Amino acid sequence: MSNMSYCRFNNTVADMEDCVEALEEDGIESLSESETEKAKRLYELAQEYIEIYQTECSDNFCPECGSILKTVMGERSDCSYGEYKECPNCEYSNGE
Repeated sequence: MSNMSYCRFNNTVADMEDCVEALEEDGIESLSESETEKAKRLYELAQEYIEIYQTECSDNFCPECGSILKTVMGERSDCSYGEYKECPNCEYSNGE
């Protein structure tokens, strides 16, 4: 059964933590053949997720504190006007 879009990542994190814990505690050799194949597939998907996240999502997080950046329209430090991102939790802004 698929996760609802509003809780997809919340549910998946809990499931992924369970999988990591199982591998740490019992090792992959404790899994059935079917579960071992799914563990390999999960590894492949995790690599794909990391690649997508790094190229598509990382610009939306503050490099200083990790908070989600908000998009702002306004004057930049070079006196141009346009869109830039700033952090609501620290002093970071890419418009400066």
